Amino acid sequence: MVIPVYNAHEWVDEAVHSVLNQDHPDLEVIIVDDGSTDPKTIALMENPPWHGVKVIRQDNAGSAAARNVGITAATGDYILPVDADDYIAPTYVSKAAQILDSEPTIGIVYAQAEFMGDATGPWQLPPYSLKLMLTEGIIFATALFRKQDWFTVGGYDETLHFREDHDFWLKIVGLGRGVHRIDEVLFRYRIRADSLNSVFTRDELVATYAKIMRNNSALYIDNANLLFSAWFERTDELTDYKHRYRRLEGLIDKHPRVYGVLRRVKRALT
Repeated sequence: MVIPVYNAHEWVDEAVHSVLNQDHPDLEVIIVDDGSTDPKTIALMENPPWHGVKVIRQDNAGSAAARNVGITAATGDYILPVDADDYIAPTYVSKAAQILDSEPTIGIVYAQAEFMGDATGPWQLPPYSLKLMLTEGIIFATALFRKQDWFTVGGYDETLHFREDHDFWLKIVGLGRGVHRIDEVLFRYRIRADSLNSVFTRDELVATYAKIMRNNSALYIDNANLLFSAWFERTDELTDYKHRYRRLEGLIDKHPRVYGVLRRVKRALT
């Protein structure tokens, strides 16, 4: 279990305890402090209150680098990254490990998830499919995988400052590994007001996804039919939305009083 930490003193104790409370009998927990500057987080890292937890400290290099450092130090066969502000259910590791134990062709095991923190409710991720995986991240970072596969693909790309987990999962899939989603909510992802303000420019998004495609060029070439099928499906969806919007505009032009009533009702309800 690898937990990257950067200025997360408010939440890291809950995350660590969710890891320590696993019902799996054999756990190794490694925290990588990625150059925290917050005094309270630094104090926790200097004097960790958790028994049996190893803390590694490094200069700030990003979550991908922190995960790589922690995985390098890990001695177990399976790895589960857990961010310092998230939470895993007590049975997550045992249920995921059982699948890897019994299914040698499976390389990634994750579960259903829900939000906590500044927003709550189910995280409505679609079921896994390679078609979707080629165009968007549908597997969160907290999934179980084999350390040998991490070594084979060269770990997380430390030049990626976001979407590094999407890139990493594509590399594992590129090895020919299967993916299994446990049909049970075993992971809680924290929504934070400060993280909601993280907005990337179009140029940053383009550069990131271009790098992901270059990193996984063989996978994209071998599955070009799936990639373009997904793109055309998205185009069809956008076209449908445009038609619906135009019809709505037409109705508003024909019935402005009805539209005014609807606006007042909306304001009253909100």
